[in-house]
Amino acid sequence: MGSIKFEWTAQLILSFWLLFLFTACQLFAQEKFEYTKHMVMLETDIIENGNSIRLETWVYEPKDKRRPPVLIINHGSTNGGTKIEEIKASYDASNIAGIFAGAGWVVIVPNRRGRGKSDGLYDEGFRRDRKKGYSIYLSRVKPGVERALRDIDEVFAKIQVLAPAADTSKVVISGISRGGALSVAYAGKNPEKVIGVVNFVGSWNKDNYANPHFNQISSMGQEFIFRYAEDFKRPALWLYGFNDNLVDVRKRKKYFDKYVCKNGVGGAFHAYTVTEISDGHALARFSRHWEKEVLEYMSNMVGGEQFSGNCTSNNDPHVAIAKELGMIEKFGETWVKILQKKLKLRGYYFARIDGKFGPQTKKAMALCFEEELC
Repeated sequence: MGSIKFEWTAQLILSFWLLFLFTACQLFAQEKFEYTKHMVMLETDIIENGNSIRLETWVYEPKDKRRPPVLIINHGSTNGGTKIEEIKASYDASNIAGIFAGAGWVVIVPNRRGRGKSDGLYDEGFRRDRKKGYSIYLSRVKPGVERALRDIDEVFAKIQVLAPAADTSKVVISGISRGGALSVAYAGKNPEKVIGVVNFVGSWNKDNYANPHFNQISSMGQEFIFRYAEDFKRPALWLYGFNDNLVDVRKRKKYFDKYVCKNGVGGAFHAYTVTEISDGHALARFSRHWEKEVLEYMSNMVGGEQFSGNCTSNNDPHVAIAKELGMIEKFGETWVKILQKKLKLRGYYFARIDGKFGPQTKKAMALCFEEELC
């Protein structure tokens, strides 16, 4: 009888202990931090026309987090580089920074030279006549890229000034549009300073000029900056949106395959259909699409855990759309090619020549089945 009572008591204690561990793990996984936000005019070592340069820098710091890791978010360009009000608008990443600060990250958001309240001239690859905006020629793109990377490097050198409690050995770099492309390049040039890269819709210039010759010239600048991805020997995360008004998602996937997947460590490329707005370039604004994947990736990079990417999978944009609509699972991937041919005869295209996904795609899918074209 005593033996039975002992076994019952042991089982009860074990059950309570397992329940405690499960609850603790759940609480840890769901832990959210309050955070502060402030702006610093960061003193740099850059001298321009005899003047020391300060960069407007926003800092989000989680409370009660010991040695938090760091996320640096880099802003994009402006609409063609011709509107002074856009150049002088401060960027604080307020629409996404709180997600990461609330997850226990120090978030640093610098405004590069000439942007917002930052000192100096905004000079990231302009034409000779600055009133005409950005240049697509490599001779102008190169110095613009190097200038921007110098600004980012100043921020890295001053992380402990900005956030003394931060763990400077665990820094992830991220950015949106031009900032995404710069993040890829900076990590490739400075792999010892970065443990991860999150590239939101990265691009230096747009891909969809009306003149095909301009697109060829522009692609030289894109290739120049994205080839740095090959030198970052850790997994990277690239995120893009379909129907992007500026970026051809297929071209970015090719860069990803060429430079990220072949560097031996891989990463993940995700393309999303941003239903909230007609322009996939606004992907970063809608965190429901990417928040889980990004936080998981960043956590893995901090912990030194293996990250499972999709370098070996078929992530073709056409296939991704079909998957979203549930067609692949039902009919197989060969269905996509068959559908493309048949819809083309009816005047529908999965992807137009300029790389944009037509707004009639889903309607065409429905037509495909209603009229038994497929």
